[in-house]
Amino acid sequence: MNPTKNFLVLCFYLFCVTQDLNAQQSKSINQALDSKQQSIVTISAFTAIGDLVQLRKALSDGLDARLTINEIKEILVQLYAYTGFPRSLNALNTFIAVLKERKSRGIDDQPGKDALPLPTDESKLQFGTEMQTKLVGTPVRGEVYQFAPAIDQFLKEHLFGDIFGRDNLDWKTRELATIAALAALGNVEGQLRSHFGVGIYNGLTAAQLTNLVSIIQSKIGSKEGDVASQVLQIVLGQNQTIKTAATDSIATAQKKEMIIRIAEIEIHPNNIEEYKAILKEGAETSMISEPGVISIFPMYQKTNPAQIRILEIYASREAYELHLETPHFQKYKTTTLDMVKSLQLTDMEAIDAATMTKIFSKLKTETIFPKGGKITNNNFIGNAWLQQMIMPDSLNTTQVGTVTFEPGARSNWHLHPAGQILLITGGTGYYQEKGSAKRIIKKGDVIKCPPNVMHWHGASKDEQLIQIAITNTHKGAVVWLEKVTDEEYNN
Repeated sequence: MNPTKNFLVLCFYLFCVTQDLNAQQSKSINQALDSKQQSIVTISAFTAIGDLVQLRKALSDGLDARLTINEIKEILVQLYAYTGFPRSLNALNTFIAVLKERKSRGIDDQPGKDALPLPTDESKLQFGTEMQTKLVGTPVRGEVYQFAPAIDQFLKEHLFGDIFGRDNLDWKTRELATIAALAALGNVEGQLRSHFGVGIYNGLTAAQLTNLVSIIQSKIGSKEGDVASQVLQIVLGQNQTIKTAATDSIATAQKKEMIIRIAEIEIHPNNIEEYKAILKEGAETSMISEPGVISIFPMYQKTNPAQIRILEIYASREAYELHLETPHFQKYKTTTLDMVKSLQLTDMEAIDAATMTKIFSKLKTETIFPKGGKITNNNFIGNAWLQQMIMPDSLNTTQVGTVTFEPGARSNWHLHPAGQILLITGGTGYYQEKGSAKRIIKKGDVIKCPPNVMHWHGASKDEQLIQIAITNTHKGAVVWLEKVTDEEYNN
């Protein structure tokens, strides 16, 4: 293919990628969180930073989005545990003023349900410990709780018992409010990282959390939003690493009584779309947050959409039993019970377990352009391949090529006098600029490398990375520098 035709093909591809990315981003931002959830994010964020002017508008918008009075009150009460009594009290007083003003205009907002009394058949410490363990998915221990046992007791008895034990907000909503408040506060990255994980465990999807971060960026500030985005990418990357490890051990899992099952489900015709939405959310949450869930792959018959089939693969009997206890499965089970007309579960046995790993590997390694030739110079650590698509000349100083890094491979530190753009078309990897934290990058990401800024990029430890590099060479060629040490790569 001649250079001109090659360039036109690439332009068309870049146009398609851009349109697809824009569509995905628009869909994610507009549809990931509904109007109620978006209001919860803004109410929590403005409460956390004490911006009462913006909070007043956010509260009114929340009521317009059909949040009830008691739901908003519960959020503002809960936030005292994360933002302090002064912020919570100020927010509650602002809410009183908003309700009075709306009532004077003849608006009668819905009160909503009150919380039921907490159980009295066990101590507050026992109840709070149970709530905390169910919320997080595992008993919570740590050096700080041994150092200050009182904080452990107060957290269990009050935060998780008295507050999270109240039933007028579900845990998914409570985590949404908590994450938004922490993201707006800033300088609490450790807690934010933990609550991102807990939110995913309780049913918040990657798309919803990405939407939350975009709201923080636009409403609170780019600094707070960028930090939250980096923390979220780390959490999602860790979950993906866990998932990759689980996939790589499929053959081993067969020896541990791996469970393979096909669920045959018939849905009442009036409930098909609602059921599919609930199933999709539950399946996505399971795949992200549960290492032992290898596959929950829902399908429906083309000729009869009411006939649903789900391929379920669990790494072990223990993984399956843990899955049944998760909040997202329990939610799926209870909310779809009346939608299901019939259900049949068929246990299966793999004929060729070893081939299963190849199936999942093939799904991860789909390529767009040829892999090219193996790079043999000293500018890379590990194995990498380069396919040059456009070379610069006197008429066009832009160089375009695709690079494939095998797991663990990376470039040396280097810089581009006129900058570079990376389009990530497959896999998961890392990008780091000198003096900044390492970022996780994955398929669909676009990276702008500033001119004359030292940086490196490469694959993650467990998954290959495929990128298209677009480099402007009019100020000179790439300047290669020292190797990226194992310490730099692993930190």
